[in-house]
Amino acid sequence: MTTGVPLFTMGDLDAIRRQAHDVAPVTAAGSRVERVAYSGRNRASAVGGVMPEYFEIRSWDVSSGRLYNQEDERQGGSVCHRADDRRRPLPGPEPAGKGHARAGQDLPGHRSPGVEGRCGRHRPGCVVFLPYSTFTRRLVGSDRAPTILASAVSTDQIDETKEQMTQILRRRRHIAVGDDDNFSVRDRATSRPCSSR
Repeated sequence: MTTGVPLFTMGDLDAIRRQAHDVAPVTAAGSRVERVAYSGRNRASAVGGVMPEYFEIRSWDVSSGRLYNQEDERQGGSVCHRADDRRRPLPGPEPAGKGHARAGQDLPGHRSPGVEGRCGRHRPGCVVFLPYSTFTRRLVGSDRAPTILASAVSTDQIDETKEQMTQILRRRRHIAVGDDDNFSVRDRATSRPCSSR
């Protein structure tokens, strides 16, 4: 945004879903740091807005309760997941379905349908995940995404998947032949998803 490069649109996401035949799950993703309150305590935490496909792409599951789903995404549901890579419990009790996390003043009374359990090494520390629709409506004010994450249908087709995504986004961004991309598509080996730059 600081360089004037447009973020990804929901149209970009839909085009990748429809036209990139080697793409399996795909999701928009965004994040920001907010004060998060839980059980009478609060601290600064990364708050991520992701669609349910994010957890499938990352092969993450919950340690209790359930992952939020497409209905939560459609409704902009007041639900969240708390993730802690360091495997340290958050202050206070964590009853699935009864806990509350609040990011800033815009997310009162978010209930947690589950506690994210296996996070890998990608996001150190505590992270609160919200449905992307909730994140964009209540925290950001726009559904444009700085990041798109996608999974290839197989590891043998990662290069083809990257090329399909690149060509789709070049067309949608009206990038002329010979001009540089104003986004990057990278695989997990580089720990960087498809990002607008």
